[in-house]
Amino acid sequence: MSTNNFADEPVRVDKELAIKETTYWRDTISPFMSDPLRGFFIPIADLVAIATEHGVEGMRSYICLVEEGEYNGIHTVVVPVDADGKDILEKYNPETGQMESTIYDLTKPCPHFCDITSDLYLYPQPPAESINQ
Repeated sequence: MSTNNFADEPVRVDKELAIKETTYWRDTISPFMSDPLRGFFIPIADLVAIATEHGVEGMRSYICLVEEGEYNGIHTVVVPVDADGKDILEKYNPETGQMESTIYDLTKPCPHFCDITSDLYLYPQPPAESINQ
């Protein structure tokens, strides 16, 4: 059994809170992006393969910008995390005798890969009473 500080259960977020917080994000970033980045799709098969290869407790995602000031170049990289909560950024490959990166870019940014029907994708509709004012 590991002695880490990771939660035993995933933390669930209330749908209304998630809608509010994703809306805050879009409102904050929209002056910098014509079509605000809404999220990232991360294939579970890729996460499982990395976790299996490295025998890790979890993964950490870092937000990246391809070029300074170019907000349309936002993506994430994912790194395996050990039982002590430390990033594993590279490992020794005995076949090549070299250190190799364990930093992976497997995310597909939304708006390019999105569920456009998701309540987290859409801006909330104004309350009915404000429409008639």
